[in-house]
Amino acid sequence: MKKKLLAIFLLVSSLTFSEERILSFEQITLDEKTELVYAIGEETPYTGVVEDYKFLI
Repeated sequence: MKKKLLAIFLLVSSLTFSEERILSFEQITLDEKTELVYAIGEETPYTGVVEDYKFLI
């Protein structure tokens, strides 16, 4: 029983903490000197997905 609870806890926590962040183009900034992309307000480089939607009207 304890092994099952531990396995469920590890599975749920790994799924929760490994959630992928998706930012829009307006939520990032590019450091032109280092050519790294940062999420606004953060000091670590952003390595996730950036969406840029262009609507055709």
